[in-house]
Amino acid sequence: MELKVAYDEENGILRFKMPREAENIAFSEETGVRFLSHLEQVCEGITDRLLLLDLRECPTDKPSRKFRKWMRDHSAGMNIKRTAVITDSTVMRVLSKFIMAAIGKLKETQFFADEGKALIWLKKD
Repeated sequence: MELKVAYDEENGILRFKMPREAENIAFSEETGVRFLSHLEQVCEGITDRLLLLDLRECPTDKPSRKFRKWMRDHSAGMNIKRTAVITDSTVMRVLSKFIMAAIGKLKETQFFADEGKALIWLKKD
């Protein structure tokens, strides 16, 4: 299973997708390390980082306190301006809020069920 992190040149955004087969590593330190490593490689040289998190297939494991602390401690250098989270799961929305609050980015985060609306919000000034 590979996390999917890529820069979408057409829309000027970073895309992250955790596929369904990630169920046994979701919200683990391993996932965090891999995510941040991929993110840094993909967005080298990009200053205004807009992130689209597609969590429609993501497993709904509860992030542990240890994982939330780890993300908070290691995500300071991500330089994410705004994050749009795509999910139609109430559980995933709540879990995502836990993580975004832990890393201090909840105010810059919006939740969507539709990718088109998420892109419009991300690209607004």
